Amino acid sequence: MQFRLVTKGDCTHIELSGHIDEDVKHALRDIEAAVKTPSVVFDCAGIGKINSIGIKDWILAFDRLDKRFASTYVRCTTAFVDMATMVPSFTKLRPILSFATAFLCDTCQREKAALIEVANGVVAAMPKAPACDKCGAVMMQDDDLPSDIDFVVKLQQKCGLAKAV
Repeated sequence: MQFRLVTKGDCTHIELSGHIDEDVKHALRDIEAAVKTPSVVFDCAGIGKINSIGIKDWILAFDRLDKRFASTYVRCTTAFVDMATMVPSFTKLRPILSFATAFLCDTCQREKAALIEVANGVVAAMPKAPACDKCGAVMMQDDDLPSDIDFVVKLQQKCGLAKAV
């Protein structure tokens, strides 16, 4: 995994790219050494595959990192959200503020991502179903979207960013 770090005031923005696998512990160790702020935003748009060794190393690293700074996640990939819904300790009490959802073309099997932003437990705006770039057909929303939204809203509520209903 690679990362790019930008610090502004009391917050560090970290763009992650690559896979959460057996090499993630090295990147997270470097991040731990580099971050000097009390708040970190992890931009997860570049995260690809996630494997079990990477999950274990991610969870162990964040057990340490959570003592050093508060973190949030933005632009999470579908792989990241899928893993967070299956393994609660993957995100613990670190809220997701935005995530990608997939739209699928039934005609030519193409996939396209759209960003969903959730603030204070409310979806900012649902993206319209896009037209397929290849064949022009209207793409269908991923079946997991309602459960992904529910997960993100509940996580925000647990973190105190949204009121429980």
